[in-house]
Amino acid sequence: MKPEAVATVDDLISSNALYRGQEHHRAVMEFAQLQSQILAANPKDRELLAWANIGNPVARFRNTVIGTLVQDLTDGLDMEKAVRSFELKVAPSNYKRPTALITKRMVEDAVKTIEELGLEHALERRHAKISDVSVNSVLFVDNAVQSKMKGGIAELLMEEVKPAAFDPTKATEISIEEFLKNVLPKTKGLQLYLSNNLMGNLVSLTAPVHPDSKSLFRWNNDFAWSYEGNVTDSIKEKVKRAGGQVENVHMRVSLAWYNTDDLDLHVIEPNGNHIYFGNKSNKLDVDMNVVNLVRDPVENVRWVQFPAAGTYKVYVHQFTRRESVDVGFTIEIENDGGLTTLRYEKGVKGEVPVAQIYVARDRKITLAPDKEMVVGSASREVWGLRTLDLVRVNAIVLSPNYWDDNAVGNKHWVFLLEGCKNPLPTRGIYNEFLHSRLEKHRKVFEVLGDKAKCPYSPEQLSGVGFSSTKQDKVSVIAMGPNLNRPYTVAFK
Repeated sequence: MKPEAVATVDDLISSNALYRGQEHHRAVMEFAQLQSQILAANPKDRELLAWANIGNPVARFRNTVIGTLVQDLTDGLDMEKAVRSFELKVAPSNYKRPTALITKRMVEDAVKTIEELGLEHALERRHAKISDVSVNSVLFVDNAVQSKMKGGIAELLMEEVKPAAFDPTKATEISIEEFLKNVLPKTKGLQLYLSNNLMGNLVSLTAPVHPDSKSLFRWNNDFAWSYEGNVTDSIKEKVKRAGGQVENVHMRVSLAWYNTDDLDLHVIEPNGNHIYFGNKSNKLDVDMNVVNLVRDPVENVRWVQFPAAGTYKVYVHQFTRRESVDVGFTIEIENDGGLTTLRYEKGVKGEVPVAQIYVARDRKITLAPDKEMVVGSASREVWGLRTLDLVRVNAIVLSPNYWDDNAVGNKHWVFLLEGCKNPLPTRGIYNEFLHSRLEKHRKVFEVLGDKAKCPYSPEQLSGVGFSSTKQDKVSVIAMGPNLNRPYTVAFK
């Protein structure tokens, strides 16, 4: 057994990250002490010391559950998996670890790397503001805003053009590439139709508090972005990334939430079969935030064969509450007939009914959401804006990982909206953004990103974002001297 593995287990116990770990602390310390004596002795005396302690209970350390944990870590097993194996042996079946699986040593190692790289100031994040952004970094900017941008012109006159009456059904569909190439050069003003299904696209740009700090990220600037609920991609993409099946299925019910709580998705089929984490029925293929805690978890139930006729009852259960921020959840229900998104915006207590799905014998599928669920039919107040209305677009920018000569990861197009303000502190650091030199400290940065959020600021760049990984569409009205017409922009 490696001394480093023994030290890690000692750190886990000291950090209260092991179930009833203090009960094993003495055994770990006694083993560490004997191991230290044997390793410090000269080669001739090591065997004598080992034989002298053959009757010592410490000699049987490897055969204990805590000794097995040390051996698993010595053999190179991932710490999450090793600790989970330990918990399966000693903890009740419903045990949920109360703390993140990081140790004092892991924190110290991360701090050492941060100091070595001179990144202390880079960890302080804030909302980006218009004066941070160069006009060379934008795809479109409203003339009224351009003078406030870095490198902008002090005085520009904007032609007053009123938008045409908006009817999304009469909008011309166009790809984002065609829109940028053929429409924006003639556009003096732009209005965006804020439909309810864009609420999951709300996004804020973030920046370093200290402009001269070194970059934390995989691109050569220190700007980033944060979607509402800290979600960086669609629910469907997150389910796919988590190993869930979203393609070639006849019906899918996916749950997404935005903190470290343990929510569970339940579906009761017409024959009474209850699908949940205790009875997956070969249909629940993603179950998250049991032990390995993340802030953008998903769960997924899918039917590869066409679901039997009858009523399917969907509800969400709060198994473990860990936070009181970023509460609520989103449900996606997709079938051969289309996609429906439902949102629950309050803290989850006990069981929350979501919807009933009716599958007819003629294979027609209909949906009856619960009255507490929010669907896309009513106008809502969100981030200082009202949905189902037109909002002025101040600027369009690519996500910072595509600014200048960068082209790192998924491309996002961000429409910065007039009056759009994220009312809550937002996450400024995501693990998937981190530079490779910080990858070994991902677990520490996961916790750090949650604790070191950008505080609310009345001066911020927020709006709606669209990822290249999604098949999103947005309706806009482009206005200019010889232009005043609606478009539906498709992102690919």
